[in-house]
Amino acid sequence: MRDGFLLFPFSPADQGRIDAASIGVTDVGFASAPVAGQPYPQAMRLAFRMTAGSPVPQVRPLFPGQLRFIADPAAPGVTPAPDDVEFTGTAYANWRTLGMLRLTVDPEAARALGELDPDLVVLPNVVWYGPVRISQEFLFSTLRTGLRAERLGGTPSIPPSDPRWAKHAVAAFLAGRYEPTIRAGATAATDDRIAHPMPTVHPTGAQHDVTLLVSAAIRQSPKDGLRERFNVLSAGVAEDDPAHSANGAVPARHVYRVLRPHLTDAAAGTAVPDAVLATGGSTPVYHALRCTRAWQPVAECSVHFPAQRISVADPAGNPLAVQRLPAHGVFFWSYPADAPVRDLRVSIAGGMRWIDGATADVWRQPAGTVALAYDLTVTPSPHLQLRLPMGEAMLAEPRDSPGGGRCTYMSMRRSVRALTDNRICGGRLNFGRGVTGPGTRQLMDDAWAGTPAHAGILRNNQPLPNLAPDIGAPRLVPVLRAFFPDEVPAQEIGGSTHRATAYDGGEMAYRLWQTIMGSFHAEGTKRNFPPAVIGRGGPGVLVATGLAAGFHLDPVRRAGEADSVYFDRIVGLATAGLHPGALLQFWHFDTDFEGIKATQTSANPHPMQGYGHSLVFAGYERNSAGAITGLRTIDQFGEDVQPITGAAGSRLITWGGDDQQIWVAANWEE
Repeated sequence: MRDGFLLFPFSPADQGRIDAASIGVTDVGFASAPVAGQPYPQAMRLAFRMTAGSPVPQVRPLFPGQLRFIADPAAPGVTPAPDDVEFTGTAYANWRTLGMLRLTVDPEAARALGELDPDLVVLPNVVWYGPVRISQEFLFSTLRTGLRAERLGGTPSIPPSDPRWAKHAVAAFLAGRYEPTIRAGATAATDDRIAHPMPTVHPTGAQHDVTLLVSAAIRQSPKDGLRERFNVLSAGVAEDDPAHSANGAVPARHVYRVLRPHLTDAAAGTAVPDAVLATGGSTPVYHALRCTRAWQPVAECSVHFPAQRISVADPAGNPLAVQRLPAHGVFFWSYPADAPVRDLRVSIAGGMRWIDGATADVWRQPAGTVALAYDLTVTPSPHLQLRLPMGEAMLAEPRDSPGGGRCTYMSMRRSVRALTDNRICGGRLNFGRGVTGPGTRQLMDDAWAGTPAHAGILRNNQPLPNLAPDIGAPRLVPVLRAFFPDEVPAQEIGGSTHRATAYDGGEMAYRLWQTIMGSFHAEGTKRNFPPAVIGRGGPGVLVATGLAAGFHLDPVRRAGEADSVYFDRIVGLATAGLHPGALLQFWHFDTDFEGIKATQTSANPHPMQGYGHSLVFAGYERNSAGAITGLRTIDQFGEDVQPITGAAGSRLITWGGDDQQIWVAANWEE
């Protein structure tokens, strides 16, 4: 790509037709809910007065690429059918030619733009200009003979060699179905934007007043979900509208300002560019507040971000801006240069949690919902890590069904992978989990440097769901140890805190999850386990490691309480307040639950009479009247419903066709 491939919107000749003293530039205001068809927040609104009625200044696209016309549906005129296209002024006058241009960057230009290394944080690849007039010269000359002719889609398609091509090209372009390529050329003389007439601004009124809106954004593939999610978030909004969630906005004035050293015809000291791209005074200063799902400030695109609203307030909590978070996660806070507002309180609304990305070992720390304080004189470009609630992250992975006796392995596997995905990888691990890219592996290896863990443990859907539990579960222990490296406090049992082997939090969690009773009972190891979490499986791990604030359900029989009453009370607790993604543990017999809890202080380990099971709660099953009829759960057999049997007062929850007496549950705190 040649030097000078980036253009200021107006040529030197057209700049001479603009009254520089009349130029006013503003940014469209912040908005938490952008409206389709309306100016997008932080678009550049450029207003000026022409010095004469003609010729009308042309709009030169910023970079080479594909040009699409989006007609204003309220504008007069018609969109002609190909057979109705005549290359006459009379025919042109009847066409709808007022609307907006969408420019999509050429791949080669995108690479060249990245090599310039502009201080933009986010490089746009889409720019909109409007309102513009598609001039007769553009249609009859530029489109017809000046640009490279390309095959037109349709049935049948029309190749450039077809004598009907020009008529079909004009009709398709005005209908928004044909996007011709605007090339930069090897020299300025062969640059399509310079060598051929371009669409023009749209002056109004006797004084030739002009307003031009310029919006910029980046469209890219999300890293944590399917692109269709953007369409769900933007139901009824066209993808080529700046308000669509897939379009991650960047302030257009900031883009042109930063790129000014590389813009053709925008040299400092030139009146019109100086006025349009002025700095100082009341013009805005931009600070990038960078939000990522990953633990490092890497390039981001999340399907979850457009559902969030970033809020900036002053130290007293007075709101300064509320904006929909773009998919790329960077919010450009702006304030007048002569009235700086640098002491901010930043928060997020929309369901995600957040934490200051500069926090030491941020991936080990829980995120919260308390506004973060930033002094932009100290931290000019803050980094916030945003996370899904862990319950939601738990359900992101597909429902594997290897079967067999793998329950504790499968619930631990899902939890460890979800914790890593949510706190370290930003959704990249479990989205497209069969192939873990180098960037995702690097995120894990960078976080776990100096720990027993490494990316190979989890990459490419590892450890595989169908592994034998005694092989698969131990492979996850290094990751648990990386998250919980501190030695656990010694418990006082029998008047002593002595232990032959001290466990760190990860080793403790593994044995609790697997309910390894030998470790709970042995004199040399039993003091590594708080008695209040023994026998509770995965829920006990969440409580012991601080991933849950406490148990949602940890049954204790009341004095004199009959079995039917006790078990029915457990069902009542289980059918209220569980959050999807919560961890569950059941025991077939109450006696086993009590025996395991007492094994630390008993003379012998508890001899099991029944069995237990580890599950993940996916949601409540309800009948047509809305009453809860069961628990929807995930285990080694996939996702299924565990029905509630019995009448009120004697209810039980079943699994595998059998009634289960004891259920333990914990909701994730984060």
